[in-house]
Amino acid sequence: MWTVLLNIIGLISIYFLLRWKIQRSAGVERQIDKIRVQFNDLTVDMNDATSRNMDLLEARIKEAKKLTRQLEKLLAECRESEIRDSLSKPDEEVSSRNEKEESGQTQTVASGPVSDALRESVLKLAVRGIPSAEIAEILGCQFQEVEMVLSVSDNRFAKK
Repeated sequence: MWTVLLNIIGLISIYFLLRWKIQRSAGVERQIDKIRVQFNDLTVDMNDATSRNMDLLEARIKEAKKLTRQLEKLLAECRESEIRDSLSKPDEEVSSRNEKEESGQTQTVASGPVSDALRESVLKLAVRGIPSAEIAEILGCQFQEVEMVLSVSDNRFAKK
């Protein structure tokens, strides 16, 4: 009879042990499922936030490109107005210079004194770091004139 009682106690303890392990594993699986759901929700939220951020960045890039085009137009207009303002030479001098360049004459023609407008334009462009040759091209004057204005201005600033 003791053996039967021991067997019954053993079976009951095995039953409770197996039941406890099953509940524990089911609890762990539930926790893992909860974590999976939370992870999926978090992933969806992050994807949405990333998509919104990308849309914002694309909109700002488009706006920056638009502003860059507007700035380029304004710079071109400013350069054109500087050129128009700085050119105080008579039309005859410009046309004779163009004719000489077309005919292939490379002699340097001494022109009169440099105008104040040309001097200011040369100095403004030089302060911006534009090379002398490019300044001469922009303003439509000779390279030597630009160099002369810059050398005189350098001497004047050196004395101060």
